[in-house]
Amino acid sequence: EERLGERLDEYRTIGEEARQPVAEGAVITATPYLEGFQFNPPSLSLGLFEPWHRFDFKLRATTAPLNQAANGRLTFTVEGIIVADLPLSIFVGETVTKSSAASVSRKPYDAIFCSYSRKDIAIVRRVERAYTILGLRYLRDMISIRSGENWSEALERLIEQADIFQLFWSQSAAASKHVEMEWRYALSLKDKPENFIRPVFWEQPMPPVPEPLRHIHFAFDDTLDDA
Repeated sequence: EERLGERLDEYRTIGEEARQPVAEGAVITATPYLEGFQFNPPSLSLGLFEPWHRFDFKLRATTAPLNQAANGRLTFTVEGIIVADLPLSIFVGETVTKSSAASVSRKPYDAIFCSYSRKDIAIVRRVERAYTILGLRYLRDMISIRSGENWSEALERLIEQADIFQLFWSQSAAASKHVEMEWRYALSLKDKPENFIRPVFWEQPMPPVPEPLRHIHFAFDDTLDDA
């Protein structure tokens, strides 16, 4: 309110309380995805040291068509693990108009299945740190079950229970039979939402993507290999 003053009512209110306490000092990264728009900065990371935090972005339309609404999302990650998405929607017109006040809520993800190769040590460490920070039982169970060598019904149940399936794509993951079994099973779940499978990659050039996954957007994050 102090920052926006009388303009507060022009902005939409979007929010949801976290179900699990996040450790003080944990770094949260927010990344906007909205086709046809350019954001500055492209992503923003903040350490949780205050009672509340604000993520400020500047944006401009680049290739977004006129007189249409552009829909996207603002994705929040901890240690590269997707923990929440908030919807973004902007109508592109020739003149500036006021936004109608609205409230939109989205629940943080409780069940994030992380599919990765154990040869990608930086990713293994990130997932373990994310569990320590977030304290999610699902992540603990996933780490425990994935440490086994064989495909199991317990692994299938975890994928079925997942809110999202985050695929950490690398040369090692592309060559891993276990990772392949995981993403193929995730693809077979027809009752999941369209954006259930969320691939990310950090190697350049991007490792070849199998035909069944080519219709899905792969997001680039060059910080993922920082152990």
